[in-house]
Amino acid sequence: MDPDSPWLEFFFNYFFYHWYPDITFGPGKTEYTKDDIFARRYLRQNSEFLPETLRTYVRSTLREPMTFWEVIDTVPGRGLLVRDLIIDRTIFVHDLTASECVSKWDIIFGFIGSADDLNLWTVIAPFSFPAVIKSDLLETIEDNFDRKTITPTALRDYSIEIMDIFLSFLFDLLNPEIPNIIDSDGEQMVLTTSNYSFLPRHRKSILSKLRTMRNFKENSGGEFTWKLEVNENEASIKGRIWVEKDSLITECTNTKRDRALKTRLLRNFPDILKYMDTQKISDIKKFMDKDPSQASEPPLNLEEFEPELRAAVEAKMESIHMAWTDLTVPALGGITPREAVKTKEGRQQVMELIREHENLDARNQNMPYRFDYNKLRRELGLSEE
Repeated sequence: MDPDSPWLEFFFNYFFYHWYPDITFGPGKTEYTKDDIFARRYLRQNSEFLPETLRTYVRSTLREPMTFWEVIDTVPGRGLLVRDLIIDRTIFVHDLTASECVSKWDIIFGFIGSADDLNLWTVIAPFSFPAVIKSDLLETIEDNFDRKTITPTALRDYSIEIMDIFLSFLFDLLNPEIPNIIDSDGEQMVLTTSNYSFLPRHRKSILSKLRTMRNFKENSGGEFTWKLEVNENEASIKGRIWVEKDSLITECTNTKRDRALKTRLLRNFPDILKYMDTQKISDIKKFMDKDPSQASEPPLNLEEFEPELRAAVEAKMESIHMAWTDLTVPALGGITPREAVKTKEGRQQVMELIREHENLDARNQNMPYRFDYNKLRRELGLSEE
């Protein structure tokens, strides 16, 4: 790995605190366990020579899992107030650098250590995610974990699965797909089919296991529907599975769901299923390149405007933002935010949409005007954030 790579520290700390060999070798056929994590061995061999603060910090880190944190507030020069999206907890993390470069409602991947009443990032990914991925991320988490009962200690046992989820979303962040056909969930339609093989004698056990897995419903003839219950009367269909004589086929409407389903299947059938290939069917439109001779215009700078003109532009921009309260929004089922906040579920949806807009603005360094989204919240009777 490039010694100047921003990932070097991230992966070094991940291996130090989470990884141990899962093989046996040597004269005594040694079998490695969680007690052989490098950080645990380091403590056993060097504990008496380490300061108490450092011992406390390493021990606390060994209790912490890799997880996703939502930034609910930033305190410049001090740190971040963050909420764990997998485990229900909120903490303040001291980090001068992150407090000045991370935006409110960003999603951070990493884990923490504590000592002397201070929480510090033991490792933090070099990239933060925008708030717009939150709903997809929560769906993936719900498919893999019971958020009501999972504990930090239990979650550490799934560090590989958590890392797979992170890398999947990171790939999508760094390789955005061009929007094309939008499905009923508001996602890009890319029909994605993956193929797996298995020995015929395992078909019965595969069917039995699929019947017990969360969010899978058996239809008939070895066909299963992968769905997520939205409420008592509605479910979101995420994909389908067909179990043939010696093969298993999955079909999803986008690549994110295909990767999530692949991770889940291989985790549950590690010695039975063999992944073969994935095919994608999409109709991505070709966008014409702009004339390279036409230089892009610099961002609008309101500071250069006369006071009267600047005030008029800012008033117009504010009125555009405030008009959103009475516009029909597809993500709200075609009703307005003012109508949506009349129900508990609708209020939560509106709150998340406002957070997404606020986060997108904060991440755009060239925004000529910064709208106070608490004005929208007050107008809709929501708590300020």
